[in-house]
Amino acid sequence: MEQDRRRHPRTEVHGAAELVLEDSSKVSGEVIEISHGGFRLRHEYRGFKEDQRVSFVHAFDKGKARVVWSRQVGPHMESGFCILDRP
Repeated sequence: MEQDRRRHPRTEVHGAAELVLEDSSKVSGEVIEISHGGFRLRHEYRGFKEDQRVSFVHAFDKGKARVVWSRQVGPHMESGFCILDRP
């Protein structure tokens, strides 16, 4: 059995989210899981790269984050983000 490497417990949620990329373009999606250290986003954007930096705001938090992973899940994309800074 693979060991869970997560540092913080996850909470399932549903709320709108908007991310701003370094080139100022915006990505909208739905935050579907949060923890103290990050969040998981369901979206349609296929261009996220590992370690990419973004600014984000969603119903539960806001700040700066980096992309940890991104994958297709059914017809949508999901990405995991590590929070770097909160205002």
